[in-house]
Amino acid sequence: MSAKQITVPLEVYVRLQELASLATYSYRENQGSEESAANDKPWDLLAKDGASLLDENGALKPEAAELYFTLLPLIAQEFVEQQQTLVDAYRQAPKPAAARAKIRPSNQRLIPLTEVPLENQRIAARIEKEFYGDVPPRRRIYGVLPGVMDYMMRHGLTYELLLDIIESPASTVVQESAQENRYGREVTLYTHEEEGYQVVLNPLTAEVLALRPLQALAGGYQLSPDAQAQLKALGLTGEYIARILDEAEDRRPIPGSSRTVYSLNGYQVEFSHSDQQVIRISRGTAPSRNPFESQPRMSGTKRQRGRKIPHDVDAFVQLLQEHGFTITMGGKHYDIRHEKLAPGQKAVTSVTPSDSQRWHLNSARQIRNTFGIDLRYADPRDSVRGIVRGPGGSVQNADNHSAEKQDTEKTAEKESK
Repeated sequence: MSAKQITVPLEVYVRLQELASLATYSYRENQGSEESAANDKPWDLLAKDGASLLDENGALKPEAAELYFTLLPLIAQEFVEQQQTLVDAYRQAPKPAAARAKIRPSNQRLIPLTEVPLENQRIAARIEKEFYGDVPPRRRIYGVLPGVMDYMMRHGLTYELLLDIIESPASTVVQESAQENRYGREVTLYTHEEEGYQVVLNPLTAEVLALRPLQALAGGYQLSPDAQAQLKALGLTGEYIARILDEAEDRRPIPGSSRTVYSLNGYQVEFSHSDQQVIRISRGTAPSRNPFESQPRMSGTKRQRGRKIPHDVDAFVQLLQEHGFTITMGGKHYDIRHEKLAPGQKAVTSVTPSDSQRWHLNSARQIRNTFGIDLRYADPRDSVRGIVRGPGGSVQNADNHSAEKQDTEKTAEKESK
């Protein structure tokens, strides 16, 4: 089959050049010239020299994810639009058995890359019809988290319900500070008794974080059948489950899912954010700490001299940058990331904090829960390298054996002297 040429946006072309170390690809600036033919390179989805596209934690590198899940679908969309005849012929041609996928993820359907734009259009059309309905775009002033939207669509609820609850004079409105809830930020609660639901809204971003049924158990949270049986067997109440969720000593996200395990006073609650449902309740020992979290001081050790967390926003941002964090603007808040400590994770702090007394302490606690370092005691030289130290200075990150080895060698050298 002869080669097909498409035109891509300049920004896509520039980004492909920047990601050239991850894969090679073919392009022509002057088709037909001897010089361009000599510079042709075959497209290759593998990294050069057999280099791994996974980071030290076994996760796909952000650059590789951007290449394969953002740029390539964009190129596929351009191909579909510019080579419609060829794509139609491919769709109509019978597919041999060998072309069928041998392995499929459970309950999922594999979509060819050329079908991604159409699939996105189908999903957008379904959301437009089933979720937004007759609500015009100018009235869609509140964003909705994907998990909340999925929950509402599965239960036959629409965007109009959110507007009715938020804008109704009959709704009870309550402001909650970051230390009063499990979201780690200030939220506004809109409760409508007749509708039977409560909306949790982020006032800074005007985004709906949750929709809670009022008749559910556990203080507004639904319980799965297993969780209801476990609640009864343990002799707990719905109010106590709500307390565990809101006052948890330890919050541990489950990788690859929208679930988090909350621990308090020897009990653990597994909560699904997409379903707004308690999945599991169990009794356990004192909650074990995340190995990436700063450890408490052990008895018999000298107390650490902590650094004071600055109250000034600019000074706080400067402190984060000293620890290797990347700070970007996200509307009315700062997005805080650290790819060496927690790839793909982010924390948020307001550009203009409304809580004039404790915002900096709440932000520092959110940093500790998300990235595992305590800004009061962590050494910026370690944080920049992605190292978290526990009691006695031991390296907690399992993927930093080389750094730990270097520190051990330095200690041995000092003792020998």
